[in-house]
Amino acid sequence: MDFVQQARGVIIVQKGDFMYNDTDDNYYSDMGIEAPELLEKYDHRTYISGERHTLNNNDGTVMDSGPIPWLEGDEIIGSVEDLLEAKKDREEKAEKDKRVVEEDEQKRLQNDRVREAEEAHLAERARPKSVDELKQYAAAVRYRKQINGFVSDNYGNMLTDLGTTTTLSGLVIAIEQGMIALPINFKSPRGWVQMDEQTIKGVARETTLFIQKCFNTESDISELIDQGSITTQDQIDEAFV
Repeated sequence: MDFVQQARGVIIVQKGDFMYNDTDDNYYSDMGIEAPELLEKYDHRTYISGERHTLNNNDGTVMDSGPIPWLEGDEIIGSVEDLLEAKKDREEKAEKDKRVVEEDEQKRLQNDRVREAEEAHLAERARPKSVDELKQYAAAVRYRKQINGFVSDNYGNMLTDLGTTTTLSGLVIAIEQGMIALPINFKSPRGWVQMDEQTIKGVARETTLFIQKCFNTESDISELIDQGSITTQDQIDEAFV
């Protein structure tokens, strides 16, 4: 059965297996024209193509009959597939727009969290620190510098994490005790390299000197903190540069 039904603010259109059901505002968006006018004295319209066209009040009482055939109604019925396609496109766009809004909101919230974290970080750094807090901070900076490596004039980029330094120490001991055959394969930041005794001990020596330099710097900073010459985290950062 092919029909058009209208109630206040709602329109339903069916043609065969296709049914469109939406608000007048969305119908206007999908069809590009206003829904058929329903006079104030009517609450409901039912048009069954070529058979019946009634205008009712709220309790279903037929108040008037409309034209049969109703050309505007038949055009709407004939457009039901286009209406459904337009509705699908509109709803997909609305969903896409909703996701964009939600993503923008998430980005805004993330940016707000980052900004708040940065502000809190800056406020914490600006807060006057006790001697113990300054020394704890100096120890933390030293440790980060100690394990993050350095660049050697002789060997290039050097790893100084705990695993690497422990391995180097073990290699030196093994060489001195004649426990391994040389050269050995060693994985460096540049990839696999072959290392002889001189290279292994050279790398170990420079690594040890670098780590000791980090501790020496922390020791010097600790003395300056006790003397009152270093009072901020920025000064500690500068001392480790």
